[in-house]
Amino acid sequence: MSRIRITGGRLRGRWLAAPTGNAVRPTSSRVREAVFSILGQDLSGQAFLDCCCGSGIMAAEAYSRGATVTALEKEGRRAKQLQRVLADIAPGVTVLRRDARRPLDGAWDVAFIDPPYALDPTPFIAARAEATPWVLVEAEARREAPEGVGGLVLERVRAFGDTAIWEYRR
Repeated sequence: MSRIRITGGRLRGRWLAAPTGNAVRPTSSRVREAVFSILGQDLSGQAFLDCCCGSGIMAAEAYSRGATVTALEKEGRRAKQLQRVLADIAPGVTVLRRDARRPLDGAWDVAFIDPPYALDPTPFIAARAEATPWVLVEAEARREAPEGVGGLVLERVRAFGDTAIWEYRR
């Protein structure tokens, strides 16, 4: 386990114990701050979906800012680990063992998608297009963002070194 500091909200400065290993690439603090600059610092009343949650840091950041959070993690062992870790610091986060490329019943105000860089993000975006009007995707900066996916339209791309944030809206 590694430790990652939460950058904003009521849990700002607290540490999250995050899984380690090659399969987990936590979103950097610089990118997290940019994402929540886009979304706003007060997410009270917002439903936030964290797809491919990996370390759980984005779920914790959104929860810290007042959102109702659902986190999706495909790997069963990691999902169980995240449930335990997040229960201590962000007890309102719901962790589901689920492939984020599959549609999910429910509606969210915003989804954050951070698939492994080796995977094409398009199927992940398409799975959120019906239920989520605002989608942010963390991807490799060198990867080309599709102009539109399933009714979502690319609004802007922001680069942070070798990471980019793609912003889509319905």
